[in-house]
Amino acid sequence: MGLASLTFLVAVSEIPRRIPLHQYCILRTSRNKWILSLIGYCFLMVITTVCAITICATIFLIPYTTPGSGWSDTLRVQNGMVEELAYIPAWLRNHYQPWQAILLSLWPIVLFWTVMVLSILFFSLLGYPSVGVSVYGIILFSGLIFVFENFPKFQPPMTFSTLGRIVTGYENTFQQRMLTVFLGYLGCILCQVLALILVAQRAEIPTYSIAKA
Repeated sequence: MGLASLTFLVAVSEIPRRIPLHQYCILRTSRNKWILSLIGYCFLMVITTVCAITICATIFLIPYTTPGSGWSDTLRVQNGMVEELAYIPAWLRNHYQPWQAILLSLWPIVLFWTVMVLSILFFSLLGYPSVGVSVYGIILFSGLIFVFENFPKFQPPMTFSTLGRIVTGYENTFQQRMLTVFLGYLGCILCQVLALILVAQRAEIPTYSIAKA
């Protein structure tokens, strides 16, 4: 997850891109429509990337599947495999079908990357594009830089990046845990959208474009 997030961070580090179309959009539309279009672009970019990763992961996992319906890990455990060797944890297999688990596992990644992209866009509109990239670079590598074990009550941002990390330690109340994190993400994204609209109305947006090789 860390490497995928870092690759995605590099791909979205230049938002908004100042290309000739950018200049045209600023001159021909209102600020609100312009920033809402950028926010929509951010959502679409995240969903497209996650869908592409899901398709690739599905193709590469085909050799590890077992013929039949249901969970392959469940069949392997019934045939004598140790539970600790299962790819999918028992709490997820016991409560959800495979297609439900896939959708459930995708939402933390989508929301985590959405917050990341909107944060980069926010600092870019303020005139400090490198700040958002630097902050999320530190967040992605915080587990290697800082020792969080000495602060058991503190949860680093990467704790909320995947379903497995979110539910770890809350297996008995995983539904309440997921709902709490989901509502927290929605509140954070809503605040980001409002902040972007306010900044777009007041910021000095350059109307020039940067030539791309």
